[in-house]
Amino acid sequence: MSGENRRLGAESTQLLTNPYPTGAPDYEEERDLNRVLDELAKESVVFWLHTRSEAGDRLHRGLERLRKNHYHLWAVRHELYLAEDADPSNATAKLEAWRQAPEGSQEWRKAHQHDEAIEILLVATKR
Repeated sequence: MSGENRRLGAESTQLLTNPYPTGAPDYEEERDLNRVLDELAKESVVFWLHTRSEAGDRLHRGLERLRKNHYHLWAVRHELYLAEDADPSNATAKLEAWRQAPEGSQEWRKAHQHDEAIEILLVATKR
């Protein structure tokens, strides 16, 4: 092995055995760093859960207001997504079929009522 290859081999071995070229941090520093990272992770999760539950609460309140104040709009959404014979996986196709129905028909009105319900729910869920 030439001198240059020996030197590169020694540097590679040193990097593998000591990944901190300026010296490894002591155990206390590493433990403190892990503690800080754990705290940040916990804060992120709490924030995420809080904002998610707030949005869920706003949506739930919006749906309740929709049911009480605009029952006909709530009923269309219920028929599309929650009724006993509803197929949520097919809701988009059913809604598109309603939109393609002749203007003035019951299905056409349902599509427009669904869109109106969505607009009301969007307003209810905004901060």
